[in-house]
Amino acid sequence: MANAFVQLLQPEASAETRQKIEQEMVELGGAYSENEMFADRMPQAFVQAASLAHDGSVPATRGVMYDLARIILVNGADMSGKPEDSFETLRIWNAADPIREEFLPGMGLAQSDIDALDRLRALDVAGGYNAMPPANSSEELIVTAWRGMTNDVDKVFPTKLNAYVDGVEANWDKLSPEEQKRAVSIFTAEDFPKPELTKKMLGADDYVFWLGTVLLPMSDEEEKASKELVHLVDNGVFSGPMEKPLTDLIVAMRQKQSAGGGDLSGATLQLFRLNNYGAAMGEMHSWEAYRYGTMGY
Repeated sequence: MANAFVQLLQPEASAETRQKIEQEMVELGGAYSENEMFADRMPQAFVQAASLAHDGSVPATRGVMYDLARIILVNGADMSGKPEDSFETLRIWNAADPIREEFLPGMGLAQSDIDALDRLRALDVAGGYNAMPPANSSEELIVTAWRGMTNDVDKVFPTKLNAYVDGVEANWDKLSPEEQKRAVSIFTAEDFPKPELTKKMLGADDYVFWLGTVLLPMSDEEEKASKELVHLVDNGVFSGPMEKPLTDLIVAMRQKQSAGGGDLSGATLQLFRLNNYGAAMGEMHSWEAYRYGTMGY
């Protein structure tokens, strides 16, 4: 865990700092030991997430993995019973990329998300789309929007701005003018991006499932090397406030299938795992979703 952290955030760390990080990583990883589901998986998942954040093959997935690695450490601190700022490891991360508006432990509007909005606004200007509302700064624009959000689900996308913009930037030249305009219209669009555009930007063809962190594209080799992380992602462990919308969505999709609306998508099948996981852990996310997912009615 220590090597993965150093590679991602502080490759220039001194020998003394590295030793401190190694000691803390043992404690942060060990904090998960009392949970049978997480004990062996979460420390490995951190290493895998940090590795994918550093050099993953899919730009938008790199940004999500960066967030997941942070969430794993912050929750480890919480489970240890110690304050987050008592860990040098997390002080380093918070100094490098402070969270400006906290949402959940380890999850919030970070400086890297605000900086990403700078990049997206620059694309908007370069394309001549004028899709962004006027503002003196990206921080003013996104923080004002954030503080006006009353629905927890609405706050999920701003926490993924860094990942989203990584995907948009990397694929900008592959987008048509219409797609480019939609990609930068994050404050004014009234619907989700179409699957074709989502696939081009994020590598995933379902925007909601990407937002809910249950559909994260990666290469076959990366998936094989990240078994623990993939297991947790597939089971919706990192879905946070998106759990309820996702389980509601699976009910609707199952009803559509029962009415002759076609086969379930791969992303929907992943949600079956989330429901089954919730039942096994005694945390039923949605009885209706579980009933439809397992009994078909």
